[in-house]
Amino acid sequence: MSSDIFFPVALYKKVRKNDVLLRTFLIYNKSMVTEPLKNFKIFSGLSGKDMALIYEATAPQTLQFDKDVRVLNQGDPVQSIDFLAAGKMVSQKNHIDGHVQLVNSYKPLSVINLEAAASHKGTSPFTVVTITPCTIIRILYNRLIHNPHLPIYIKERLFRNIFAYMANDSIRFMNKSDVLSRRIVKDRILIFLSIVSERDDSNVIDIGMNQSQFAQYLCVDRTTLTEAIGKLRKENKIECEGSKYTLNFIEYDEDRRP
Repeated sequence: MSSDIFFPVALYKKVRKNDVLLRTFLIYNKSMVTEPLKNFKIFSGLSGKDMALIYEATAPQTLQFDKDVRVLNQGDPVQSIDFLAAGKMVSQKNHIDGHVQLVNSYKPLSVINLEAAASHKGTSPFTVVTITPCTIIRILYNRLIHNPHLPIYIKERLFRNIFAYMANDSIRFMNKSDVLSRRIVKDRILIFLSIVSERDDSNVIDIGMNQSQFAQYLCVDRTTLTEAIGKLRKENKIECEGSKYTLNFIEYDEDRRP
């Protein structure tokens, strides 16, 4: 179940007759949306004033979802971009043989559906499911990208940020291809953990997936994954608890970290 949390109708009806209260109410709602939005990389380099202009031009919708809710189904039309402000989600690919493959996991500050909304087909290639209670900020793609009311300099910044985001996403998919090209499951695990470790610049990482989801991501069954992780632990190459892993085969120089 979803709900719009920043525009409670009952409260709006109470304050709309008082101009001062109404202005305060609307400013409060604006800041509640623009403050978390400006932390997303797509809005990098934009000022608070710029974010206020984007808010006014796009009218973002803020929604809450419970755990285990399908936010989007594979094949659904996509007209909006979702910005994950809180919680965790996953995207899954449902194959014709009944196999379900984990495509991606999302944590706060993740952007969801951008590629689908920008594509010619405009439909979702996967199903998006919440794995914890989530809060998303939803903006219609055309209101953000093709809005005549946004200044040119804001559009230029948005385009640069979006190109960078899509480039990073392409690198992520290339990394996944590298992982899945390994025939031995232990190698898939170590390559994946190495990539995340390099990204986070740490040998202590949180992959954001439980074992079932990790198995889906690696395209193996859970039993096979559990056995491979057990062997790696016996070899003292990794330690793990839940979604958190310590990589004993990688060392980082503390002095070179920022």
